[in-house]
Amino acid sequence: MHIKYFKNNFPVVKKILFIIVIIFAVITFLIVNIINNRIEKQHKNIELRSLVYEKIIPSLNSKLFDFKLQSSRMDSVNNIKYYSYIYKSDSTGIENINKLIKYLNIKNLAFKYCELKKCKYIIKILDNKNEPFVIIRLSTSKKVKGKIALIIDDFGYFDNDLSDSFFNLPKEITFSVIPGHQFSKILARKIDKLNHNLLIHLPMEPIDYKGDEKQYIIMTEMNSYEIENRIDKAINDLPQAIGINNHMGSKSTSDLVTMNKVANTIKNKDLLFVDSFTFKNSIAYKVMKKHDIPTAKRDIFIDNENDSEYISQQIDKLVQLAIKNGKAIGIGHGRKNTLLMLQKKIPDIISNGIVLVSISEYLYKTAN
Repeated sequence: MHIKYFKNNFPVVKKILFIIVIIFAVITFLIVNIINNRIEKQHKNIELRSLVYEKIIPSLNSKLFDFKLQSSRMDSVNNIKYYSYIYKSDSTGIENINKLIKYLNIKNLAFKYCELKKCKYIIKILDNKNEPFVIIRLSTSKKVKGKIALIIDDFGYFDNDLSDSFFNLPKEITFSVIPGHQFSKILARKIDKLNHNLLIHLPMEPIDYKGDEKQYIIMTEMNSYEIENRIDKAINDLPQAIGINNHMGSKSTSDLVTMNKVANTIKNKDLLFVDSFTFKNSIAYKVMKKHDIPTAKRDIFIDNENDSEYISQQIDKLVQLAIKNGKAIGIGHGRKNTLLMLQKKIPDIISNGIVLVSISEYLYKTAN
């Protein structure tokens, strides 16, 4: 009876068996994948922890970063290892903290960084679940007295030992290149490769215009289309740039209509703008701020006079302003005397509690 029923319904039974086999195969495939994924994640997690414990942590106490281990402990409940370090030198240690952050980025580590107080910092290194498994507390030996963003203008005319020497200054110094000159593109690539911030030193019409920078200059008589074309051309020439500051521009930067056209052009280009403030009636900073563009205004020109003593005094004024206001922006130019005074004074500036920051950090710095 059962055999006869089976024979009569064999096609149906065959289909059911086939479906069961398919379901079994799918379930098996999913289980194997889940197991493999878990194994792979465990393997990656082991590699991650090995990298941190065998490479990162030992390097902190080395000459590479020069931090001294004060204490370490293990939170067994949350499986988190805590390390506390202090910077060995008498300087602020900020430069080495920034170097550590770049190092973690190079190693493709996920981490959160924040400034707890002016002389205390914390870095949380995350696992594959985006949870911290190592927490590093860093203390600097002196409080930060102020921050300085220093921009060096007018690059593009030459590519020689002088420009290379400028680029060997601390990585936090920002360089601004005028588009369209013989060495503009070459220098932009150099600056970017050496991890300096790069700005487009965009020519803008001065009151006493003598016909310079004709291909890129922003003139007050231009319509929005012309201004947009010139800015786009400059961006295409120097794609490494993170922002713009004006070259000349006493007439353009004091003209509301022109600056609104400039702001409308760069608003959606993810660029910052620094008002070089070449003219006391400049409204560039106010206009950019109104358009919600990350912006700042130059506080001091350090080398309006190409004299070493004058430059030294201007740098001292910049430092005092940074101490007074907490931060300041200085602008200099690619000249020999400027280079020599910066080489001479920067070590003392840093050791006395002033932190050099890139213009992007000056404007964008956030605590995670």
